[in-house]
Amino acid sequence: MTEKANSNIDGFLKTALKLLSVRDYFSCELKRKLTQKGAAIAEVEKVMEYIYEYRYIDDESTLRKYSDELAVKSKGFNYLKKKLFEKGCSELLGIFDLRKFYTKDMEMASALKWIEKHGKPDMETVQRKLASRGFSSEIIYEVSYPGKIR
Repeated sequence: MTEKANSNIDGFLKTALKLLSVRDYFSCELKRKLTQKGAAIAEVEKVMEYIYEYRYIDDESTLRKYSDELAVKSKGFNYLKKKLFEKGCSELLGIFDLRKFYTKDMEMASALKWIEKHGKPDMETVQRKLASRGFSSEIIYEVSYPGKIR
């Protein structure tokens, strides 16, 4: 490899490490960021090899943290999937079982917390608001008709 190629990789590695020092990124996000900064595919792969080798990035733990953040913010499971698509990380949907990270119990607790926070509005408002916040239809149904089996 030429000296110029190595200096490019070093520059992109510094960029990646700087980004990771600010917040956690999914690997697909980081690859996209490096590509946007002008890195060639081969350069991105070299940088990612180094980052994986030293475990600076871990999609599973990042997904767990992100799911927890969304639950605290009273966002639903469908919102999580939507955000992954927006981040360009749709491949994570095929790699991980998202329900492992954002369980139905977590989603239910988040929905009930939202309802409690907003003074128990009428059921139509609850259903509409929960749907707009990305809660699954199953959770919306269970919140709307507690104790009834579908």
